[in-house]
Amino acid sequence: MELGRRDRSLDPHRTKRYVTISAMPALARPVHSKDLRLGAEAGCQRTYSHYKNFIISNATKTGQGTCPPDPRQLFLRSIAICHKIWYLYPIMKIKTFLFYSCFLSYFSLLLYLLFFSGYRQSVEGEIAYNLVPFRTIGAYFRSFDGFTLTDPFIGNIVAFLPFGFFLPILWRMVDSVYKAVLWAFFLSLSVEGSQFLFRVGAFDVDDLLLNTLGGGLGFGLFWIVRKTWLIFKAKW
Repeated sequence: MELGRRDRSLDPHRTKRYVTISAMPALARPVHSKDLRLGAEAGCQRTYSHYKNFIISNATKTGQGTCPPDPRQLFLRSIAICHKIWYLYPIMKIKTFLFYSCFLSYFSLLLYLLFFSGYRQSVEGEIAYNLVPFRTIGAYFRSFDGFTLTDPFIGNIVAFLPFGFFLPILWRMVDSVYKAVLWAFFLSLSVEGSQFLFRVGAFDVDDLLLNTLGGGLGFGLFWIVRKTWLIFKAKW
């Protein structure tokens, strides 16, 4: 039965503002499962609009008429409000808050390690620089005795890997590996220049290369995680 059609067996003066029992099955049709799997915006917005349009067109206006509001109408109104509040706004805000909190925590730790750690204090006042590409990297591999997270080669890559991962999540304009590499390059250049200016480290072009590589790998990790999630969601 179409929405809004009135049951003529009832009092016509009382059915102008009320949802009848015969109209309820049209609203009770289930929302397609594909809409529910879409996540936050599209599916939930359609579900909310479905209930909202029905309620606006058929609901009883409180205070008008001689009968109290239909309990079914109040129940459907509650469902619509729950869809709006639970699925749209808080989840998006919570996700954004968590991502920004993680990024700020990472960036604060990065600044501490690069400028205020015990090692930086031990080399404070020294002036050193290297403008020859791959000189430091070559010296590292000539004396190589195993990888560790604190050695210059792995440490410089790992330090900027989260930066490349968070960039496309927080700023949608970073939608390619080239942009992520460019941002990582400028951040690394700023760090190396600041370390040399404040004499808490050496300006090393190899550090610049490794940091930029770390940003690019971080974006690649984001792309892999995103593709895996989309495949999983499509199968689910």
